[in-house]
Amino acid sequence: MQIQVDGLPDGSYTVELVSAEELPPPEDHEDWGPSAELTVMVVGGDYDGNVVADRMGYRVGKKARFGKLVRGIIGRDLQPGEALDISQYYGRRYTLLAEVSDGRTRFLNFVSVPD
Repeated sequence: MQIQVDGLPDGSYTVELVSAEELPPPEDHEDWGPSAELTVMVVGGDYDGNVVADRMGYRVGKKARFGKLVRGIIGRDLQPGEALDISQYYGRRYTLLAEVSDGRTRFLNFVSVPD
């Protein structure tokens, strides 16, 4: 497994969800609150096998990027008060839309790839 330090260029990729973690805020921005990091592995194409992660605010509201990505992963809205074990989605394939912003890869959307 390769690690693509520079991330992915803008585009659409078939990926497998590798992990999702809640992380504390960076030491230099403790006022930010917790963040989430999603990690995927690219399947096929020029970046096959590359592992890429994106860290973002840990909010699941309809307008929050993490919330939008979780909805794409699970295929529906989270219900108020719902607890979700996202590890059940590890290894599943998705189409990921990604863009480069401020020199890093940002995940914009996940769409489930049919089995």
